[in-house]
Amino acid sequence: MGLTCSCLSTQPSLQKGDFVLEQAEEPTEAEREPDPVLDTPSFPNLDDYLNEAKDGVVYQGAAKAGLPHGKGRSVEADGTVYVGEFLAGQKHGSGQETMLTGEVYVGDFEENCRQGQGICKYADGRTYEGRWEGGRETGNGTMQWSDGRRYTGGLVNGFKSGFGVFEWGDGRKYAGAWLRDVQHGEGVFTTSDGDSVRGTWVQGKRVYH
Repeated sequence: MGLTCSCLSTQPSLQKGDFVLEQAEEPTEAEREPDPVLDTPSFPNLDDYLNEAKDGVVYQGAAKAGLPHGKGRSVEADGTVYVGEFLAGQKHGSGQETMLTGEVYVGDFEENCRQGQGICKYADGRTYEGRWEGGRETGNGTMQWSDGRRYTGGLVNGFKSGFGVFEWGDGRKYAGAWLRDVQHGEGVFTTSDGDSVRGTWVQGKRVYH
């Protein structure tokens, strides 16, 4: 059983026995700086850990009642590496999550979900910085593409929604209303030459009255 985001899954919370616990001894005062967990977000011999995690999660760090609790590191069966804070067996607090695809998220977690403020660098080159709810980009944030495109504004479940500003790499810009990733409502479009026009868009297309 992996550390599945509880708000996207009906699976019960992890119980004692779902983890292979490798609890480290209490560090000496000299070893407390830098933090041996949060400052080293990597696992040695990842393949060995994956072999051990087929039926659960390999974990190293603070524990309470047989569950990860406090600062620790985990490797899930799918290769996801998490370094950060745990609460009663769940990712909860600040942490870094790295996927085998290359995706990296740094920010807040709540009950195994990306929840709060965070930054995510995706495998396709995009970068998102902003609010998260239920493991998805929801709230105000900024999405940046590797080709120069940039969006700043509202999002719902990863879709541009509400008011937002989208800028193309060639200088064009749209500032206005969005619905599920397309212009929908009142807005202002600015060309790469700086000329602007105000209008109404429906499902991504400008309409004329």
